[in-house]
Amino acid sequence: MPTTLEVPTQQELKVDEINVSSAVLKAAAHHFGSQCDKANKEFMLCRWEEKDPRKCVEEGRKVNECALNFFRQIKGNCAESFTEYWTCLDYTNLAELRHCRKQQQAFDGCVLDKLGWERPQLGDLSKVRRVGRATYRSFLYVLIMHSPTGGFHHGKNKKYQSLNGIRKFTSKMYKSF
Repeated sequence: MPTTLEVPTQQELKVDEINVSSAVLKAAAHHFGSQCDKANKEFMLCRWEEKDPRKCVEEGRKVNECALNFFRQIKGNCAESFTEYWTCLDYTNLAELRHCRKQQQAFDGCVLDKLGWERPQLGDLSKVRRVGRATYRSFLYVLIMHSPTGGFHHGKNKKYQSLNGIRKFTSKMYKSF
Protein backbone atom coordinates (compact mmCIF):
# COMPACT_ATOMS: atom_id res chain seq x y z
CA MET A 1 0.00 0.00 0.00
CA PRO A 2 1.62 3.28 -1.10
CA THR A 3 2.03 5.98 1.51
CA THR A 4 1.61 9.68 0.99
CA LEU A 5 4.71 11.75 1.59
CA GLU A 6 3.92 15.14 3.08
CA VAL A 7 6.31 17.81 1.87
CA PRO A 8 6.34 21.38 3.21
CA THR A 9 5.01 23.99 0.79
CA GLN A 10 7.24 26.62 -0.78
CA GLN A 11 5.56 29.21 1.48
CA GLU A 12 6.46 27.22 4.59
CA LEU A 13 10.09 27.01 3.48
CA LYS A 14 10.44 30.67 2.44
CA VAL A 15 12.77 32.66 4.72
CA ASP A 16 15.07 35.64 4.27
CA GLU A 17 18.50 34.30 3.44
CA ILE A 18 21.67 35.37 5.19
CA ASN A 19 24.07 36.09 2.38
CA VAL A 20 27.49 36.53 4.02
CA SER A 21 30.98 35.23 3.33
CA SER A 22 32.92 32.68 5.36
CA ALA A 23 35.09 35.50 6.76
CA VAL A 24 31.98 37.23 8.12
CA LEU A 25 30.75 33.97 9.66
CA LYS A 26 34.14 33.27 11.24
CA ALA A 27 34.37 36.78 12.67
CA ALA A 28 30.87 36.54 14.13
CA ALA A 29 31.07 32.90 15.22
CA HIS A 30 31.70 33.30 18.96
CA HIS A 31 29.08 35.96 19.54
CA PHE A 32 26.58 34.34 17.16
CA GLY A 33 27.06 31.00 18.89
CA SER A 34 26.43 32.61 22.24
CA GLN A 35 23.40 34.65 21.17
CA CYS A 36 21.70 31.89 19.15
CA ASP A 37 22.83 28.95 21.27
CA LYS A 38 19.37 27.84 22.37
CA ALA A 39 17.79 28.05 18.90
CA ASN A 40 20.71 26.16 17.34
CA LYS A 41 20.63 23.40 19.94
CA GLU A 42 16.83 23.08 19.70
CA PHE A 43 17.15 22.62 15.94
CA MET A 44 19.96 20.08 16.14
CA LEU A 45 18.16 18.16 18.87
CA CYS A 46 14.99 18.08 16.77
CA ARG A 47 16.94 16.79 13.77
CA TRP A 48 18.56 14.09 15.87
CA GLU A 49 15.36 12.99 17.62
CA GLU A 50 12.97 13.15 14.67
CA LYS A 51 15.32 11.80 11.99
CA ASP A 52 13.18 13.76 9.52
CA PRO A 53 14.08 17.36 8.59
CA ARG A 54 10.48 18.09 7.59
CA LYS A 55 9.47 17.88 11.24
CA CYS A 56 12.00 20.55 12.22
CA VAL A 57 11.06 23.35 9.84
CA GLU A 58 9.82 25.58 12.67
CA GLU A 59 13.03 25.12 14.67
CA GLY A 60 15.04 25.90 11.53
CA ARG A 61 12.98 29.05 11.03
CA LYS A 62 13.87 30.14 14.58
CA VAL A 63 17.59 29.64 13.88
CA ASN A 64 17.29 31.76 10.73
CA GLU A 65 15.35 34.47 12.58
CA CYS A 66 17.93 34.55 15.36
CA ALA A 67 20.77 34.88 12.83
CA LEU A 68 19.01 37.71 11.00
CA ASN A 69 18.40 39.59 14.25
CA PHE A 70 21.99 38.99 15.32
CA PHE A 71 23.48 40.47 12.14
CA ARG A 72 21.03 43.40 12.23
CA GLN A 73 22.22 44.24 15.75
CA ILE A 74 25.87 43.97 14.71
CA LYS A 75 25.26 46.17 11.67
CA GLY A 76 23.35 48.74 13.72
CA ASN A 77 25.82 48.97 16.59
CA CYS A 78 29.30 47.77 15.61
CA ALA A 79 29.46 47.82 11.82
CA GLU A 80 32.81 49.59 11.60
CA SER A 81 34.79 47.42 14.02
CA PHE A 82 33.11 44.27 12.71
CA THR A 83 33.97 45.15 9.11
CA GLU A 84 37.60 45.77 10.06
CA TYR A 85 37.74 42.42 11.83
CA TRP A 86 36.18 40.27 9.11
CA THR A 87 38.17 42.11 6.41
CA CYS A 88 41.39 41.29 8.25
CA LEU A 89 40.32 37.63 8.45
CA ASP A 90 39.48 37.67 4.77
CA TYR A 91 42.88 39.08 3.79
CA THR A 92 44.69 36.42 5.81
CA ASN A 93 42.63 33.67 4.11
CA LEU A 94 41.11 32.74 7.50
CA ALA A 95 44.34 30.99 8.38
CA GLU A 96 46.32 33.45 10.51
CA LEU A 97 43.94 34.61 13.21
CA ARG A 98 46.79 35.94 15.31
CA HIS A 99 47.27 38.78 12.81
CA CYS A 100 43.76 40.07 13.54
CA ARG A 101 43.77 40.15 17.34
CA LYS A 102 43.74 43.97 17.44
CA GLN A 103 40.61 44.11 15.27
CA GLN A 104 39.05 41.27 17.25
CA GLN A 105 39.66 43.15 20.50
CA ALA A 106 38.03 46.31 19.07
CA PHE A 107 34.99 44.31 17.90
CA ASP A 108 34.66 42.44 21.20
CA GLY A 109 34.89 45.75 23.05
CA CYS A 110 32.20 47.29 20.87
CA VAL A 111 29.68 44.47 21.37
CA LEU A 112 30.39 44.49 25.10
CA ASP A 113 29.91 48.26 25.38
CA LYS A 114 26.93 48.65 23.07
CA LEU A 115 25.13 45.31 23.31
CA GLY A 116 26.36 43.91 26.62
CA TRP A 117 27.61 40.68 25.02
CA GLU A 118 30.74 39.10 26.43
CA ARG A 119 32.84 36.91 24.18
CA PRO A 120 32.33 33.35 25.44
CA GLN A 121 35.32 31.55 26.86
CA LEU A 122 36.83 28.69 24.91
CA GLY A 123 34.64 25.62 25.43
CA ASP A 124 31.62 27.47 26.90
CA LEU A 125 29.37 26.76 23.92
CA SER A 126 30.08 23.02 23.95
CA LYS A 127 29.02 22.52 27.57
CA VAL A 128 26.04 20.27 28.14
CA ARG A 129 22.94 22.25 29.11
CA ARG A 130 19.23 21.72 29.03
CA VAL A 131 17.09 22.91 26.15
CA GLY A 132 13.29 22.87 25.89
CA ARG A 133 12.98 19.59 23.94
CA ALA A 134 14.94 17.60 26.50
CA THR A 135 13.88 13.97 26.60
CA TYR A 136 15.60 11.06 28.24
CA ARG A 137 16.78 9.83 24.83
CA SER A 138 18.25 13.21 23.89
CA PHE A 139 19.79 13.60 27.33
CA LEU A 140 21.51 10.24 26.92
CA TYR A 141 22.73 11.21 23.45
CA VAL A 142 24.23 14.50 24.67
CA LEU A 143 25.84 12.81 27.64
CA ILE A 144 27.34 10.06 25.50
CA MET A 145 28.54 12.29 22.68
CA HIS A 146 30.18 14.72 25.10
CA SER A 147 31.80 12.04 27.23
CA PRO A 148 35.60 12.01 27.38
CA THR A 149 35.71 8.89 25.20
CA GLY A 150 33.49 10.52 22.56
CA GLY A 151 30.84 7.81 22.68
CA PHE A 152 30.70 4.07 23.06
CA HIS A 153 33.67 1.74 23.10
CA HIS A 154 34.11 -0.51 20.10
CA GLY A 155 32.79 -4.06 20.32
CA LYS A 156 29.33 -5.39 21.00
CA ASN A 157 29.79 -6.35 24.64
CA LYS A 158 31.56 -3.16 25.61
CA LYS A 159 28.92 -1.10 23.81
CA TYR A 160 26.12 -2.87 25.67
CA GLN A 161 27.92 -2.58 29.01
CA SER A 162 28.66 1.08 28.39
CA LEU A 163 25.03 1.82 27.52
CA ASN A 164 23.75 0.02 30.62
CA GLY A 165 26.27 1.82 32.81
CA ILE A 166 25.25 5.19 31.40
CA ARG A 167 21.55 4.40 31.87
CA LYS A 168 22.08 3.44 35.51
CA PHE A 169 24.27 6.46 36.12
CA THR A 170 21.96 8.95 34.42
CA SER A 171 18.53 7.74 35.55
CA LYS A 172 18.80 9.71 38.81
CA MET A 173 20.60 12.64 37.18
CA TYR A 174 17.97 13.06 34.46
CA LYS A 175 15.15 13.47 36.96
CA SER A 176 16.84 16.59 38.29
CA PHE A 177 17.92 17.66 34.79
